[in-house]
Amino acid sequence: MNHYKCLADLEKRLSDAAGEVVSGALNYDGYGPYHALVDDLVEVHKLDEAYVPLLADMIRERVPMMDVEVINNEIMVQRDQLPGPSPLPFQPDRMEHLLDKALDWIGEHERGSDLYDTLRNMIGMEDDEILAAGFECLEKYFDGPDTDENPVISM
Repeated sequence: MNHYKCLADLEKRLSDAAGEVVSGALNYDGYGPYHALVDDLVEVHKLDEAYVPLLADMIRERVPMMDVEVINNEIMVQRDQLPGPSPLPFQPDRMEHLLDKALDWIGEHERGSDLYDTLRNMIGMEDDEILAAGFECLEKYFDGPDTDENPVISM
């Protein structure tokens, strides 16, 4: 199979332009859609305007939840469709996995009222959350202190 340097070069320039638009859109904190001027992208990345629809497709492929349109001389990325920066250091499913492991560890090392006190008073879980986490065996402890009161933590 032949590899053409000119195609590889074009792909690199298009990829760089797509990366610039995606980066700009993800870092955009203004109101409404993010706007990238086609003329600027064409000039900076040495592209022909005929490749702008392909560039828009590349942006959509890179971040599928973006709403990308080419209107007049602009590529517009709808800000509402962009994921905001996560306040968590990991993806939500990773955090869920870590939480599951932590709850499993606590469940293996504590039993009965000590486990209930840890989940309820130290972690701050409500009774329905304790049930949802799989600790049905603790249901007998649910008649404890009223949730409106400040619980006393024993150590």
